[in-house]
Amino acid sequence: MESTTALETVRQYVQALGIETQASELYLELYRYGPATALELAKLTSISRPQIYRRLEELQTVGLVSVERLDYGSLFRPLALEALEATLNDRLTLARQAKASLASMSQLLQSMSGSSASHICQFYWELANHKDGNSIRHFDSSQSTIASLDLSRTFCQQLQARSRDNKLSAKSLTNATALRTTGLAPFDQSQTVWRRVDPELLTIDFEAYCLAERLVLINHTHEEQAMVEFNQPLLITIFERLFDAHWELAEPLTFAATTVRMSQ
Repeated sequence: MESTTALETVRQYVQALGIETQASELYLELYRYGPATALELAKLTSISRPQIYRRLEELQTVGLVSVERLDYGSLFRPLALEALEATLNDRLTLARQAKASLASMSQLLQSMSGSSASHICQFYWELANHKDGNSIRHFDSSQSTIASLDLSRTFCQQLQARSRDNKLSAKSLTNATALRTTGLAPFDQSQTVWRRVDPELLTIDFEAYCLAERLVLINHTHEEQAMVEFNQPLLITIFERLFDAHWELAEPLTFAATTVRMSQ
């Protein structure tokens, strides 16, 4: 029993180092039974010979197995776990280099994707997964359609499909008297109720989403979009009350073929 427990402990350790399950099994078999050929290992395990050769190559790469070429074939020997020290040191060096470069890589990715627009796209995707029973409160500026982010048509279609599947519903306030339906967020006309609030009562030059435990503010007033998220209950409550008060004073908007207009 103790021997079995010890083998399992070593197996878990080897696999935690990123060594594939079959490779770790072969390593332990070599340790238990001594040097062996691929044919002998195939008889000891349920692993096919082609897979055995692949896994033995992996073990040789990390320094856990050596190979001796003989007249009748190749003989594989297990090496001590201490042979992993060089491999672990290399990985540690790479990890340190990756950590040191993390900030610069993040900035590079943001510059490639258009600053923080990629974060906004991710939020829209998360929003389409929203399944809370309450309707989302949405302040919408005239610049805040997802089309303004220059997203691909395929991505927009995926968002619309997901919002329909999850029955995403929203109440949206805007100052606009007419809006394009293409690329609007939230995304499904049948699940979104729009109202126009007089800009003299409330100027909406921002985009905001009030969810159950989350407030998201998006700035579309400059060439570079920006987004910030809050998880402060008091701030969320203030925005919800601001929304509800102006919702009662707002005028309904109805969808047309290509625009949303004030109802008469």
